[in-house]
Amino acid sequence: MISKEAHRLTNLSTNVLTLTTLESQTILNNQTSFDLTEQIRQAVILLWPQLEEHKLNVDLTLAPATAFGNADLLNQVWVNLINNAINFTPDRGHLTIKIERHDDQIAVSVNNDGPLISPTDQDHLFEKFYQADNRSNVGELGLGLGLAIASQIIALHQGRITVVSNPADHTTFTVYLAKGQPSS
Repeated sequence: MISKEAHRLTNLSTNVLTLTTLESQTILNNQTSFDLTEQIRQAVILLWPQLEEHKLNVDLTLAPATAFGNADLLNQVWVNLINNAINFTPDRGHLTIKIERHDDQIAVSVNNDGPLISPTDQDHLFEKFYQADNRSNVGELGLGLGLAIASQIIALHQGRITVVSNPADHTTFTVYLAKGQPSS
């Protein structure tokens, strides 16, 4: 129990430091072109043990896409969104991860069939320390920083992140990034 709490506090301090650094950052460093499709595949592989543990069905529809940005920071976004989807999906549930290319942008969406997020909670999900109380396994509540960090990373990439949660669509987080090099 002490070890688990120490790990949680370490994660909290690391995430607070990460968010503070991102919030003060105005210029995005270490930008390169990279294979976004492969990066999403690698994030799924990294989280595969958790997907198997919960016996989740995963549908990947990944259009070939190249992104321009800080690959390490964007990887953190995908891992966070997929991990959240895993944590909020009941055992034997379903996740869908898509990359779609549009005229001027790339859309990456992570959808799960877990509990819906209320409209009130949707308005606050990207705020620091905010936690919607709809997780089926309340013992694993997070720190309320992952989506704030993801939102800040996406903003630094001149993109946006949205959430839709309703009975027809379940819960979908979508990240929109510009194709090619974003303008300064």
